[in-house]
Amino acid sequence: MNREPTIINLAMATKDTEYSQVIPNGTTKLLIRSRNSNDIKLSYTDGESGTKFITIPAGSTGKWIEALELNGKTLYMQYADGASADVAEIEIWK
Repeated sequence: MNREPTIINLAMATKDTEYSQVIPNGTTKLLIRSRNSNDIKLSYTDGESGTKFITIPAGSTGKWIEALELNGKTLYMQYADGASADVAEIEIWK
């Protein structure tokens, strides 16, 4: 099996605002991290990234997610710190 990575840069222009990203079909695992060293709040439910979330800490190497059961589903995230904008760097492996 020839695994192929894809990089998605999810622009998040405003803090405390929810942004979404669909996980492409065929994804086996993914990594999410902040480009600008902000905490990222990650949720699997629309409208809950500010209340029911997992924190990906600023400055961390990110969060790996085994994604076999998440194909075609949507991730919801926002950042809450610092900069006037951030980018969620998402590394997708198929």
